[in-house]
Amino acid sequence: MIKEEIKIRKATEADYKVVNSLYFELYTLNQQNIPLTYKKTPTKPQSKGEFLNMLEDNKSLLLVAVVNDRAVGLIYAFIEKETGNNVTYGYHRVYIGDLYVLPDYHRQGIGSLLMQEVEKWAKDRKLSDLAVLVYAFNQNAVSFYQKLGYKPYSIQLNKKLN
Repeated sequence: MIKEEIKIRKATEADYKVVNSLYFELYTLNQQNIPLTYKKTPTKPQSKGEFLNMLEDNKSLLLVAVVNDRAVGLIYAFIEKETGNNVTYGYHRVYIGDLYVLPDYHRQGIGSLLMQEVEKWAKDRKLSDLAVLVYAFNQNAVSFYQKLGYKPYSIQLNKKLN
């Protein structure tokens, strides 16, 4: 267990390199497990412009978890809105786009703290629904979200034709 204090804060422009480093780790994990979807991860998965857009968009939130002045995790969430139609209801919710914590810091409460901050952010915006997509290979993430009260909603099955 971490004895040091865990700080959760909004990412700033100065975090570009460390956030890219965390995204590199996340995308590398995904590429190793889903090579048909993810290309070999570039050293900088995000351009500076993409990163700044994440920071400046008032409908999104990028947080960094810091331990001993080291960024050890991140979460990116955004508001999405879909109008309904004559068959389905619409939604106005917070979508968890990315959550990543360095493996050495797993099971120490960091992911839960990041999620708590996103839930607070959602409540401040009067939003009560949250959604997240988890890849099937990542059973640790599935268990993590289920412990937080998330329930399976849909299952997407894929097949590659030769």
